[in-house]
Amino acid sequence: MVDKSRSLLWGFGLLAIAVTIAGCGKGANSDQMFAENSDMNVKRLAWLYGVYQVNHNWNGPRDEYEFRKFIQSQSPNRLSKIGINADSLDDYFISERDNLPFKIRWEVIGSPRGPEKPVIFESNGVDGKFHVGFTGNKLVEVDQSEYDKLWSGETDEITVNTDQRQDVGQ
Repeated sequence: MVDKSRSLLWGFGLLAIAVTIAGCGKGANSDQMFAENSDMNVKRLAWLYGVYQVNHNWNGPRDEYEFRKFIQSQSPNRLSKIGINADSLDDYFISERDNLPFKIRWEVIGSPRGPEKPVIFESNGVDGKFHVGFTGNKLVEVDQSEYDKLWSGETDEITVNTDQRQDVGQ
């Protein structure tokens, strides 16, 4: 059952990315589309956090050790589709924007029908804006106030209006 769930999540991910990009006229193959939508470490880790949840009754990892162990258990082929080399795993836990380790919310409980959850957070961000990665491959840029609400678990949803936040990628 776990293997079926894992395969389904990867399959749905590929399908979601393909649908998102369909109509762009690029004619890219699925591997190219997947790579384009996992072009940042925050997206990669958020995606893998979601895969972890699927494989663990929708519970998030307890800590970094458990999360890393799970990532390393994935096939190299699957990891390469999202631009990860398991031999260089440390590199993916660092934000390319602020060059600091990500803050990660541990033990976040998800749901197959629930909303995407914020799980991966830049430490310092850039110019007062922070990238936050959600399970399900959603990435937003938020201000300090919104960041604090998401990080504390006060809310799992973006509460500012769309003029104040920027969806960075899906």
